[in-house]
Amino acid sequence: MRSLFLLLVGFSLVAQELSLESLAAEVMRNKRNQDRDLTEYTYDYVYLYQYFNGKGKPGRKIKSEGETYQSSTNNVNVTLIWNDAPVEARTVEKKRLEAAKKLQADIDRRRARGGGGNGAGPEYGTDMFGLRMEIFKVLRNCPLTGLRTEMVDGRKTFVFDYGPAPGPVKGMAHLSQIRGSFWVDAEERIVRRWTGVVASGVSAGHRFWEEDYQKVPGRVWFAKRLWMNLNAELPGWKTDRVEWEARFSNHKRFGVEVEQKIEAPRP
Repeated sequence: MRSLFLLLVGFSLVAQELSLESLAAEVMRNKRNQDRDLTEYTYDYVYLYQYFNGKGKPGRKIKSEGETYQSSTNNVNVTLIWNDAPVEARTVEKKRLEAAKKLQADIDRRRARGGGGNGAGPEYGTDMFGLRMEIFKVLRNCPLTGLRTEMVDGRKTFVFDYGPAPGPVKGMAHLSQIRGSFWVDAEERIVRRWTGVVASGVSAGHRFWEEDYQKVPGRVWFAKRLWMNLNAELPGWKTDRVEWEARFSNHKRFGVEVEQKIEAPRP
C-alpha cells in the first residue's frame, strides 16, 4: 500500500513540474519525426459507415475492407472487399498499380524539393465528411489544462484536456466549438489517444471524435482506431450526418519500384 502511495505521489510531482506547453511542443516534434516512417508501411483497414437522414434516423450502411499505403500527404487505399463481397481481381490489380504510381509521384515530388525543404516532418490529419481533425492544430491553438498521470496498459501516461480555441483557426473553424482530452505516453512522449466533444450549442456534450494509437515493432505508433460520429445538430458545421469507424491492423513495411509495382510486404 505504501509503495502505491509513493508511486501516486511521484506521478503527481512529475505532473506539477512538467510544463504543458513544453510537453505539447515535444509531442508535436516527436510525432513529426516518427511520422516520416509511415510512408514505409502498408496496413489493412476496415471502414464502417452508418448514414442518417436529416432527422437522425439510420439509413444506408457501407463496409469497406482493404489495404492502405501512406504517401507524404494522404492514404492511398486499395479496396479488397465491399459490403462483404470480394472485389474482382482485375480491379484490385489495377488499383494497386494506380496506388504505386501515386506513391512514386509523391516520392519524385519530394526529391525534386530536396527531400522536403526545411527538413520538417509531415503534419498529418484526418479529413472526412468536410471536417478535419489534426493533433498539431489542436495543440497549437487550444488552451491546455489539467495535466495528470494514469497507467494505461502498464505504461505511465500523461493526460490533459483542451478547450475551445479562443479565435478562428484556418482549416479547422470548429476548433472554437470543441473540447477534449489527450493521452501521451510518458516514456516516448507520443500521443496514444485523443478525443473530441462538442462544447457548445444544442449538441453540447456530444462525443464525436476518438483516435487510438498502438505501437508496432520498432519506434512507430500507428492509428489503431478512428471513430467519428456526426449524427447530431452540430453548430454551423457543414458535414454529412454519418457515423464512421476505421480499424487498422497488420502493419508491414513495403517498397515501391521505379516501374510502379508495389513489392510484397517484408517483415
